[in-house]
Amino acid sequence: MKVMLILASSGPTIGGMERQTADQAESLSKIPNTEISIIAADCFESLFIDGVTHYPVNMNRSRRNIFLLANILKVIKSCRPDIIHAHGHKAAALLSTLKTFINKDIKLIATAHGLKRNSKPLKKMHQIFAVSQGVAQTIKPLPCKVVLNGIKPHTPSTLTK
Repeated sequence: MKVMLILASSGPTIGGMERQTADQAESLSKIPNTEISIIAADCFESLFIDGVTHYPVNMNRSRRNIFLLANILKVIKSCRPDIIHAHGHKAAALLSTLKTFINKDIKLIATAHGLKRNSKPLKKMHQIFAVSQGVAQTIKPLPCKVVLNGIKPHTPSTLTK
């Protein structure tokens, strides 16, 4: 299975959404017979482990920028993913705009990481996730599932005397 993630943050700041997307990519890359790729700004390269294919795209452009949309569509068509997961409203808006140009068999997923006034881009997704109950409330009446942000378990180091 091929899974593609889209992170539309322009960076260079690494916040919760960026960290969660990188953690998801890492976890998914450990599933046998699964290829993980991510479209994200070049400044996030260090977040992704070697098993994740990073396609750097300049995200400093508007979600309506024809060149940004063309760059993303080119990567999608070359990778031919089975699932595309957009993280955040900008990524969902980009994917929503491109939906008519993407193979109909590809499942589209979006995760809402924050509160926004306009959730219209989420309507075109096959599945919507929200990172909290509060975010889910702003998405209503669209159906979504709340998936709380995970954390990596801490492994204490052994102390030597």
